[in-house]
This record gives sequence, C-alpha cells and structure tokens, in this order.
Amino acid sequence: MHENRELEENIIINKSDEIEGFGGWLIIFQLKIFLSLMIMIAAFLDGFTLLSHVYIAQLILYLLVLLFFYQHKISFRIIYLATALFGSVMLIIDGSYLQFSLDFIIETIFIIALFRSKRVQSTFI
Repeated sequence: MHENRELEENIIINKSDEIEGFGGWLIIFQLKIFLSLMIMIAAFLDGFTLLSHVYIAQLILYLLVLLFFYQHKISFRIIYLATALFGSVMLIIDGSYLQFSLDFIIETIFIIALFRSKRVQSTFI
C-alpha cells in the first residue's frame, strides 16, 4: 500500500513537470504573428501596388497559421515554414537585402524552436 502511494505521488509530480500550453516562448511567437498581420494590413491599406496580391497571399497564410495554431494542430508549423519562405523570397525579389538578413535570422530561430520544442510537441496534436 505504501508503494502504491509513492507511485501515485511520482505520477502526479511527473505530470506537473510537463511543459504544455501557450505559455513561455509561444507567447512571443503569437505576438510576432499578430504584429506581422498588422504590418501587412497597414502596408496593404497604404496603397494598392503590384505587390498587393502578394500581401493578400501572405495574409491568408498567416491567418491559416493562427487558425491551425489555436486548433492545436501540429501542422501549423509547416504552414508557418511556408509563410516564412514566401516572405523571404518576396524580400529578395523586392531587393530588401538588409530586411531579408534580419528576417532570416529571426525566422530561423522560430522555425528551429517550433520543430524542436518540447512545449510544442506536448501542446499540439
């Protein structure tokens, strides 16, 4: 009986040690997505240009990331990766090499974290 109680206490302790949920660095990820959405909407509203259809496409991709993210679907990582690659290609085409360099560093950090994080693996299906 004493052994069963110790086993139950160990299980409870182990469960409380698990990292899951939208806390931690995923809060920063969510802020980044929302800020990116606001920047794209502002750029689109600034004036209709030849790149407006690109902003709409990237806006749709970011909305899909949020949709899958809040539905706890692990596939949001693939959509985010596609969104990041799409944005990087557009920065190169636009000739914004400094912005591309900064964006590349930030996106690489987030992508590595999304695919290696225990929090992501335990929170998303």
